[in-house]
Amino acid sequence: MNDTWQRVVVFVDIRGFTKLAQDVDLYQKFPEFLYRFFRDLVRSVRAAGFAEESFGIKPLGDGAMIVLPGSEKPGAALQQVFRFIHDFDKKKVPQAVKAFRRTYGVHFKLHLGWGISRGQVTPLNWQGFRTSSPAFRSTLEKVFPHGFQDYFGPILNRTARLCDAARPHGIVVDAERFSTLPPSRSRFVKQTLELKGIGPLAVHVTPEIAAEIAASKGSKAQQLLDLVAEASGRRSIFRSGAGSRSSKAAKHPKPPRNSNPRAVTRRTKSHT
Repeated sequence: MNDTWQRVVVFVDIRGFTKLAQDVDLYQKFPEFLYRFFRDLVRSVRAAGFAEESFGIKPLGDGAMIVLPGSEKPGAALQQVFRFIHDFDKKKVPQAVKAFRRTYGVHFKLHLGWGISRGQVTPLNWQGFRTSSPAFRSTLEKVFPHGFQDYFGPILNRTARLCDAARPHGIVVDAERFSTLPPSRSRFVKQTLELKGIGPLAVHVTPEIAAEIAASKGSKAQQLLDLVAEASGRRSIFRSGAGSRSSKAAKHPKPPRNSNPRAVTRRTKSHT
């Protein structure tokens, strides 16, 4: 078994890729975009100050896993991460989308979701690319001619969950592993997320994600209020129903058990 490393882990995912893939004509041209996507991702990581031999990138179809050094000084490493995310997300990806539109006349929007954490990973063997699409395999081999190094560790699943929670787009940082944040171009909001298989987790999120969380909580709160109102309505209906029955009984009281209306009538007639 290989040594275990302390690493900063980043997951990135293209939001809306499934919808884009439904356009067959666009999907056939998309390997060209992905070539530029992964090429520019590598360039942004390098430009942020990470030496090429110090990091690993594993393509994930419509996203990537990035394993970086820096656990000894997590704050400094996180600042480097923010630097390459800003360069890639705000500059290189919009430029690639614009070039794609200009070349093919195809208009589409592209947003990215990011998850960031740190912890122990075990490096595995280098892997080749296995995909049913020769075009995608050729695209990946152009950027990663030696394949990619895979990793193993619970932190990978944790970071992937953070990335999945980065909706509609933006950045989610594991607050348990990064209690304080370095200066960044992005504003962050402290939140608590319920992650599948993990449970509640404190996180730092960008404003668009914070707004989505608030809207989700508001929707759930409204659903709860609707259920309470519905339940209260049922009780009130039952009570009003019972009340109507008692009011009917008050308007038409039952005669006493010993009374005999016919006898009363006969007595009344005998006196007349």
